Amino acid sequence: MSLRARFEARFRSRSRQWPLRCAPVSPPSDKPEPLPEKDEPDEQPPSDEQEAQSDETDAPDEKSARGGSDRPAPRSKRPSRHPKADRDAKREPAGSEASGGSKALWYVVGAVVLVVGGFGLFRLRQQRLAHAEQALHQACKHSERTACRTLCDRIPADIPACVRLADKLSSGDDSAGDDREAVSLYRKACEAKNYEGCAKLGRAQYNGTGIPRDMQAAAVNFDKSCKHGSQLGCAGYGHLLLVGQAGVKKDPKRGVKLFKNSCKAGEQRGCASLAIAYLNGVGVEKDAARAYSLFSSSCKKGIDRGCLGQGVMMFDGQGGVKHDAAAAVKLFKKSCEGDAKDACVYLAVAHLSGRGAKRDLAGAVALLKRACDDAPPAGCAMLAQLYTAGQGVQPDPAKAGALFHRACDNGLPEGCVAIGSAMIAGQLGEKRDPARGAELIKNACDKGSAAGCTQLAMLEMQGVGPIKKDPAAALRRVTKACKSGSPQGCSMLGTLQMQGVQGKPDPEAAARSFKQACDGGDGDGCAFYGAQMADGQGVKKDMTKGLKLLESSCKRMGSLRGCSMYARAMLLGAGGKDKEKEGVQLAESLCAQGGAQSCLMAGIANIQGRGVKRNLERGASFIVGACQAGFPPACAMQKHLPPAIVKKVKKDAAAALERMKKEAEKARAGGARAPVSAVPSLGAGAGLGLGLPAPK
Repeated sequence: MSLRARFEARFRSRSRQWPLRCAPVSPPSDKPEPLPEKDEPDEQPPSDEQEAQSDETDAPDEKSARGGSDRPAPRSKRPSRHPKADRDAKREPAGSEASGGSKALWYVVGAVVLVVGGFGLFRLRQQRLAHAEQALHQACKHSERTACRTLCDRIPADIPACVRLADKLSSGDDSAGDDREAVSLYRKACEAKNYEGCAKLGRAQYNGTGIPRDMQAAAVNFDKSCKHGSQLGCAGYGHLLLVGQAGVKKDPKRGVKLFKNSCKAGEQRGCASLAIAYLNGVGVEKDAARAYSLFSSSCKKGIDRGCLGQGVMMFDGQGGVKHDAAAAVKLFKKSCEGDAKDACVYLAVAHLSGRGAKRDLAGAVALLKRACDDAPPAGCAMLAQLYTAGQGVQPDPAKAGALFHRACDNGLPEGCVAIGSAMIAGQLGEKRDPARGAELIKNACDKGSAAGCTQLAMLEMQGVGPIKKDPAAALRRVTKACKSGSPQGCSMLGTLQMQGVQGKPDPEAAARSFKQACDGGDGDGCAFYGAQMADGQGVKKDMTKGLKLLESSCKRMGSLRGCSMYARAMLLGAGGKDKEKEGVQLAESLCAQGGAQSCLMAGIANIQGRGVKRNLERGASFIVGACQAGFPPACAMQKHLPPAIVKKVKKDAAAALERMKKEAEKARAGGARAPVSAVPSLGAGAGLGLGLPAPK
């Protein structure tokens, strides 16, 4: 029996044993149903013996299958069923079904173990990735540049990581620092609406760091970031309001309000800017003690501009702060090496004057160049003064003029005042143009420059170019400047009061104005007040205290007028014989810098032998030089000199002047202190606010 036949027989037998059999339903009929036929006996499934016989019948003879040989027959391609296996399967005990269920259970358990194990491995991998991600973010927070770059380069980028990377690049403490890339990252952050990035982009635009300077764009970014909660942006915009820059209307009170909110929120740059406002009394009542406290606290929290402000107050002893030049110089150095590059100017002043630091003219010039290059206009105007006087560098009027122009172009009104004055006089390579010069000075005054208003008042006293002579207007202008807290304005007011403009001279009122200027840190004011005190004019006479003020205004505050007055007092014997030599050296140094009156004093001292060995020819060279510079008293003195000596001196005037300059430099190198321009004030116009020339 074939395999197919056995399968069909078994299938029919099992179908008959099924208890329910379904048949198709026929429609009802009127015909009687036929009688059933006699059933055929059901076909029984074959027994084991029958199947065995069938298998034996179907199986061919082994020998015939092997072709009569003993070789095993080849396997049939059709699968065959082994009879013994079927019998064993039928004889399996009833527990075999339980055994199958047990196997199924083990399969389920295995599957569950695999799923749980896979899920555990997945969770473990996820945890490791999370730990790695956390470590990456932590490294970036600690300014690890590679970690921040990895996060920033992702798609989408991790914007806070981009800002941190930019901070690292622009900090200057990384050899791979790149200001241009930092600006690009700040811009990327700002475009992604990270407003801290916008504020820092504004700082870069204001300072011209890694990007051409664009104060208008900086103002837009400061304003936008401030409105969206960036306290750094508020500090920057407050600075613009304080000084009225970049097209922002001047509003000191609103600027101070932004500083206060920024400082209260913990932004230390806002605290440093608020300190400047308190120090100068701009937008808020003047409070030097509060200013020093804010400077000190912001310095301790790592803000270089706070350290700079603290140093300035210590350097001059402003606001009752203890004078400590050496400690101030340390703060200047820290700030200069940090992000407050204009601190390099104050450090240069210390090296020029020898106050709190070793006297080093070359080092001072290098510091001023660094400040002018990295944070213009800081340092540019003072460097121009050195090139004008030939102090520490070869005299170069054209270069001095170019530096004053750079200071003016970068928003320093005092630079514009210097250019305006040069145009009026036709100096520093400028073509004589009184009208244009007066316009520059007036514009500087209109922008709030105390130096501009003081210079404009002098023009109004004389009447220059388009500026008509108007002493009353000059007096009103400097009175207003003094009341607004300008030390230079108070000095000029005292001068007019001593002259008796629109009335009699008023020494008492002048003394009050000079004292106010001196208390505000103006060297000229201290010099005038010291002179009044030494002479007893308008104030109780006190020679010792008056001479100390003159010496301080010259040596500590760098006032040229103070140095001239001090030299004259020493030459007149006010300090005794021992001080006469110092007076001569100081007068010769001032003469070499263009002080005609000092040239006359030095000439008289050499002719009379005061403080130096008597030398008629040397003395005559000073007097002739002062006369050629257009100083009438020197010309009057020249008439009393022997004609032969005057002729000889005139023949070699250039060589004599050069010799005097070299001797003055030699004297300064030997310990005589040369005057320098007054230490830059920490006024709002100086641009100290964010840490850029402003604010850097």
